[in-house]
Amino acid sequence: MLRTDEGFEDAASEASARQAAARKALIAPAPTARATGWTLRLTGPTEGLFLWKNAMQVVRATTGIALFRYLVPLALVAVSISAGLMSASRARGAAMTFCTIAVGIAAFTVILGPQVMSTDLRDDLRHLEVLKTWPLKPAAVIRGEMLFPGALLTSVAWLALTCATILSAAGFPQLSLGWRLSGATSALLLAPALIFAQLTVHNAAAVLFPAWVPLGNSRPRGIDAMGQRLILLGAVLLSLLVLMAPGVLVGAILWFAFYRFLGPAVLIPAAVICLGIVLMEVLTATEALGPAFERLDALSIERSE
Repeated sequence: MLRTDEGFEDAASEASARQAAARKALIAPAPTARATGWTLRLTGPTEGLFLWKNAMQVVRATTGIALFRYLVPLALVAVSISAGLMSASRARGAAMTFCTIAVGIAAFTVILGPQVMSTDLRDDLRHLEVLKTWPLKPAAVIRGEMLFPGALLTSVAWLALTCATILSAAGFPQLSLGWRLSGATSALLLAPALIFAQLTVHNAAAVLFPAWVPLGNSRPRGIDAMGQRLILLGAVLLSLLVLMAPGVLVGAILWFAFYRFLGPAVLIPAAVICLGIVLMEVLTATEALGPAFERLDALSIERSE
């Protein structure tokens, strides 16, 4: 009887393992290696190494199902934001509609894109043992991890803002050409500032609170997980306000000092100064996170079963 029970237990364990492997394969199919036209150079800055790595990871892991999973929610949110903007501005006509949709896509990309696009240190925490064996400066590792998602989100936001600028005459007929061009240029300059500021906060959370970061495709569910996400989102938005406050303050001073001379064009130098201040804050924050990354222990990361 005991031997029979052992046989049944072994068979049940093997069946459970096969079912778990099948479910994991359906949820996260293994990426297929395919040729790419971008070869990593033998020399260069550390940040370029992680830019290439994350870019290749996204290219090789992108499938039709993955695009469907991300593009459908993006389209729904963008359409919802655009519908609200159209209702508020009473937009009519195809050009006004497309302009409003472009503004909605840009807003979603800048505000929520850094939370969705987690191909950075949040994703590479599962490979922390490998990262810590590389003789690289910790601050450069953090900056390099942020570089590709920031560049990709900035490109999407710039494309949407460019489309909105082209159609701005129909979308915002009450504004003059000077206001439309100055506002669009300022938005193009501020988009990377907002994106990289949020990525800095997200990666800082990954370094300081690694147990809160879901690894791989594992997404905790339930009330506790929802509350954790809301707390993290609130902390990110609050940190974003703190990071943007100095640049906004300097821009406001420029506005009151030079608006009577430059008109709406004063928005452009104000945005340039704000962008420079935020980039300096990002560099300072990544340097400050270096020692914390060195002390980061792989045992502090909660790995999925």
